[in-house]
Order: sequence, then structure tokens, then C-alpha cells
Amino acid sequence: MDAALWLRVLAAGLAALLAAGAWAIWAAPRLALRLPDPARLGFEVLFYGVSCGALLVRGQNLTAMVLAGVVALQWTASFALHLRGRRAR
Repeated sequence: MDAALWLRVLAAGLAALLAAGAWAIWAAPRLALRLPDPARLGFEVLFYGVSCGALLVRGQNLTAMVLAGVVALQWTASFALHLRGRRAR
């Protein structure tokens, strides 16, 4: 592999680790220190917004739309069923 490809692979891996770490720190369902709403909702909007934006930049328009739709359905269900703010058991 050439150097540019190695850098892209490294950057993708670091971005995935950073995203997983941020989710584990601020949004994991069983975490005692999970952000309360509305701060957690703001974090989720930022998290999924960046994800959809990255997909759009890469030309994955359909995948970005599907992800946005699934997230919107999940948020709608979680608010309708009064699941926001509860801790997983």
C-alpha cells in the first residue's frame, strides 16, 4: 500500500475509535454518568449529523438518507413511548 492509503486507513480507524469512545462516555444506556436530556439529545444530533454528513461527502446519499430515517424513527419511538431519560437495566 502507498503512504496515502495508509494515512486514510489510519484516519478512518482513529475516527471510529473516537466516535465509539465519545458514545461510551456520554450516551451509553447503562452508564451512570450518561448525559441527561436535552444535552444527550444534542449530542446524538451532533453524532448522527456528522455521520450522515460524512456519508454525503463520500457520495453515499441513499445510505445517509436511510441512516437519518432510522434515527428519526428511533427518536420518535423513544419519545412516544416515554423511554427518554430512563436507564437501561
